Amino acid sequence: MGALLEFQDICQKRIVTNFAKQILKESYSECIPVHKALIGEFVDEVFLLLDTSYDNSDVFSRNLEELRVRLFHNQKESFWFNHHYGRYKQLFKPQYRVQGLENLSIGPKILDFGCGKGATSVALSEKGYQVFLVDEIDYRDQSTKHLPFFKITEENVLPFPDSFFDEVIVFGVLHHVEAYRLEALLSEIARVSRRIIVEEDVYSSTTTLDSVTQKTSYDEQLLSYENLTPENQKNYLEFLDYYANIIVQGIENMNMPLAFRTIQEWQIVFEKQGLFVVDLIPKGFQKHYFHRSNHFWFELAKH
Repeated sequence: MGALLEFQDICQKRIVTNFAKQILKESYSECIPVHKALIGEFVDEVFLLLDTSYDNSDVFSRNLEELRVRLFHNQKESFWFNHHYGRYKQLFKPQYRVQGLENLSIGPKILDFGCGKGATSVALSEKGYQVFLVDEIDYRDQSTKHLPFFKITEENVLPFPDSFFDEVIVFGVLHHVEAYRLEALLSEIARVSRRIIVEEDVYSSTTTLDSVTQKTSYDEQLLSYENLTPENQKNYLEFLDYYANIIVQGIENMNMPLAFRTIQEWQIVFEKQGLFVVDLIPKGFQKHYFHRSNHFWFELAKH
């Protein structure tokens, strides 16, 4: 099933879409309080277009295009939502990430694997770190052009010597990697790094990790998420990933296989590549984020 059909199928699940609508209204209102009066109607219109077309593929495709072009005005920076979202993506979110990384006492030479537009790399560079960027699609912002960039190929080879980097950061990337490539990519990432920090969205995290989840017991949105069934949690992650990347950001050629996993499933994936979890850092539904889910950071080292 293609990404569009998968998204269309998820939009039929009212428990998931109702939860997503509630979280988006709360998150957008907190992130853009100056436009709080507009946000309820804005989000309602998004979901009206999704809810009224999920049973017809042609209409659904047209409504997605209407969402991108008319409602979110993709590529029009002056639109109120895009203005605030752009500043968040370019400035605030990278700053939160860098603060979290510096709390882990990161080394001076860093590879940003799956760098996207490169905002995190720029923020690290401005703090004095030597940063290299890698992605399979080059849609970097102009502000990153002074930083070295390498395009990953199907051969999954990184053009760096063994243990070249103090850290490799992999934020929100691995769930987009096809199963047949994942082991090879992780093997290469492990080869060139001394330490790896992975951010992933996970589901079903309370079943065997109550002590970890208690660290975010103050997170009301996370608690609501944990009340969903594991299947609905996973569907929410899939919905949000498609919505944020394809609709809001308008990235039409993004690789969209979605392989979200539980914490235990990620640990098995990492262990197969000789990586063990030094620390598991719950981030939860982060208050400063526009699009919130159950984020965890995995701090990995080689056996």
